[in-house]
Amino acid sequence: SDAFRTYPNPARRGATIHLDVPETGAYQVRLVSLQGRIVGVANLENTHGGGLSLVVPQGLTMGVYMVEAQSRDNNQHFRQKIMIQ
Repeated sequence: SDAFRTYPNPARRGATIHLDVPETGAYQVRLVSLQGRIVGVANLENTHGGGLSLVVPQGLTMGVYMVEAQSRDNNQHFRQKIMIQ
């Protein structure tokens, strides 16, 4: 979806990444390696379009990851590549 945006990108380890999602509601946000390993997860509420945020784990290996946001209320599913420095 064009409305889904992740920033900052690239992001540093230990930093908070923000996700703009168009729909309000409950989401599960995952940070996933390109090998499919979930390295970060948070259950979050997007109220009033304020978006979601996830802290990048401090000990993460630098590289490219996928940020995925799955709505708990409907079938909305967003994903975007992010570079971790």
